[in-house]
Amino acid sequence: MARANYGLQSIRQGVVKSANSTRYDIDILYTGTGGTNEMIFGEGGGEIRYESPNEKRKNKHILTSQCTIDFLVQNDTDKNFIASLSSTYEEKDVWITVRSKTDEILTWCGYMILDLKDEQDVSYPYSVSLTAIDGMAGLKQIPYIRETNIDTGAIPTFPYVAGDTFYSSSFNQVIGAGTTHSWLADIVYKTGMVLAADDTGGTSFLENYKIQTAVNYYNEDHPAPAADKDPLAYSRIKLNNMHKLDSDGYVTPPSCYTVLEYICKSFGMRCIYWQHQFHFISIDEYNTDEDAAGTPAAPINIPTRVYLYTGVADTNQNYLGNNNLSLYDMQIENATAPGEGLQKLAGTVYSGLPAIKKIQSTYLSSASENVYNGFPLLPATWTKDGALHEYQQYNRDGNNVIMNMDLTDAADANGIRIQIYLSFKNTSSDALRFVTAFTIYAFPHGETILGGNGKVLQRNLTDGDYDWNIASSGASGNYPAFRTATGVQRYCRQNCWVPPTAAIDQSVGILAYDSALDGYSNSIGCIPIHAAMTGEWTFQIMAYSAEDSNGSELAASYYKVSGPSVYGGWACHGSVTQYAVSGQTDYDGSTTTTRQYPQDDYQIDYLPTLNGTGNTLTPFMGTFRLEGINVGTPLEMMLEVQNNNSYEMESGPYFWGDGRTIQVSSDGTNWDFADVDGKWMKPTYAWNSGTSSFDYTLGTYNKKLVQLVMYNIQYNQSVNLRQFNGTTALAKTNKVYSGTTILKFFNPIAKLTDADNKQYALMRGTWNLAMDEWNITSNEIFYEVPSETIVFGEQALDGEIQMT
Repeated sequence: MARANYGLQSIRQGVVKSANSTRYDIDILYTGTGGTNEMIFGEGGGEIRYESPNEKRKNKHILTSQCTIDFLVQNDTDKNFIASLSSTYEEKDVWITVRSKTDEILTWCGYMILDLKDEQDVSYPYSVSLTAIDGMAGLKQIPYIRETNIDTGAIPTFPYVAGDTFYSSSFNQVIGAGTTHSWLADIVYKTGMVLAADDTGGTSFLENYKIQTAVNYYNEDHPAPAADKDPLAYSRIKLNNMHKLDSDGYVTPPSCYTVLEYICKSFGMRCIYWQHQFHFISIDEYNTDEDAAGTPAAPINIPTRVYLYTGVADTNQNYLGNNNLSLYDMQIENATAPGEGLQKLAGTVYSGLPAIKKIQSTYLSSASENVYNGFPLLPATWTKDGALHEYQQYNRDGNNVIMNMDLTDAADANGIRIQIYLSFKNTSSDALRFVTAFTIYAFPHGETILGGNGKVLQRNLTDGDYDWNIASSGASGNYPAFRTATGVQRYCRQNCWVPPTAAIDQSVGILAYDSALDGYSNSIGCIPIHAAMTGEWTFQIMAYSAEDSNGSELAASYYKVSGPSVYGGWACHGSVTQYAVSGQTDYDGSTTTTRQYPQDDYQIDYLPTLNGTGNTLTPFMGTFRLEGINVGTPLEMMLEVQNNNSYEMESGPYFWGDGRTIQVSSDGTNWDFADVDGKWMKPTYAWNSGTSSFDYTLGTYNKKLVQLVMYNIQYNQSVNLRQFNGTTALAKTNKVYSGTTILKFFNPIAKLTDADNKQYALMRGTWNLAMDEWNITSNEIFYEVPSETIVFGEQALDGEIQMT
């Protein structure tokens, strides 16, 4: 998270004094020079508008906002200034800020869309409409890529390779400071929202934005639910499944907006920018009422966690928003105090939302994840001392630690699909046939290969098919992973042809092994599964090479006890077993022969997989994933109420929830995968005046996260609901709460209680600053578990999950 400071200063400042005498200061900031001049507004004044993609859907997850001001052009200076905005500056060079003089903090801020200005061709004075956005909608045009390529350090350019993107990301916290990335903080940062350091012209009111979260879904491996325990901070996800990798090794990343939207979906949240804070609020939490002990100055409603813009935890508070222009509990006073305080104007229309009968969604099951993370490299050096030497190579990270691949409930699958791509350098003049030979070790997660339950993949002695047998260290001179005492070969092996390259630094990515092409794989082209592989299992690939006793060539792949090999070395990993045309020459002009050392004699080696343009793919391109009837494919989930209603809706798709799709922690230090069967629940909480804290009551951890979200969508629309379409206005009389200076100000994160006590949450609205009016479309808040039977089911789908 790093960008150059904008270097902003105020160039125009105007004042809007509303109908109830509340003052709002509006500034235009830019990266140019010059002092602040007065700005006069036309009849339109200024307004801030919030939009949802579909106001009829209670569960839309991102409300974007924009501000439009009616700039009055009075003379040539004003005209030239307006012209310079589009001719001289770029987006994020020019910003509009709105401040309430009640608290002097930023009420709203956004960068100007320089091609969205309307100008009248008339004599002075005339109005120009200027529009700025909060950056949320702009995320749709920004691919979610890294600032620099993790392999080369270069600035990513299109087309993107894996190292440019988060295709190769590890698990990171949804929010928090314990991992390299804090997903919500990282994405919000991409909006470009201003920070305090962006002020270089004495604009002292710029400040760092913050992030609020109010989510109440807990996993059994999270800390015990509490107001200061944010389940988002104790959850980690990765984004690889949101990327598409093509056959040339190029990656299509999702947009920043798409990633933000799908994270919100998975946790049932909505995101709103208001008062220089990004609010992530569980839609279900709007059922929380203000506690009787709460006051406007010290509200008590939804436990909320506050983070700095970097994702570092800042504080916890007993309420959503703040105690001024972001109050959660707002009351229409038409019935209790006509003409005073917050009023609903005449002309309000109430439309309807139908009760939900059926919800369908798709969900990426954990078992379908591709966990391939590379293939063991050849030995860096060979001994060549005339003795027999064995080399067992594992895939290792930069600290020389073996890199594991973990799968969940493999026993439920029909097999493991394996594809291994390697990038070769062949500097001979000949196409060479390279042998890939390896075995696979597997053991329960947390144990070791030799812990008693470990298994090794071997060919069956009777029919040659693959079996999983008990892993053993073996006696001296006997390597059971690869052969029997009589020399029967028992490992995975396959050949590939490596063409010569035009230059020593040119590389070619080639499919070195494919289980679908292995004659000993099962009927669906997979390595079989052992029935004991339930729960979490760890898998490791081990490649085997050996030197023969004559010291000049590789041995046969099954290690001989003594004497030179008589088997020709045709299946040892790294062997070159044939050249395309007899008599062609090696890189040094010598005749090409078989069984020589690959790096030394052929100058052939392989590296992290490269695409056709020589760009590194990270991780190695390949496949190691489960395939079967109920795993290895997306799931369709359906929730249906057994009643006579007819409205059906699609939710999701969902990319995270259980098993290997998400990691959870109880302490923020030790992480494990969430239970694949689903161990989530939503507790209830109540304010305890005696302890001045929230008391939590736990339910049963018995649902998948996706289930929990889907059930709560249904419970929040289990009956026909109303939609409020009307205008609220803040009167001049009693515009503040008694004994305070706090305005009874409607705001986009508020829960609005109508005169008939029905409650509403904003879906779309426009705030007219001059009139202090909000023209809003808001959906009714209502929660009820239907009395009818609810059926929930899931089934596997063919194909991939499609992002909408």
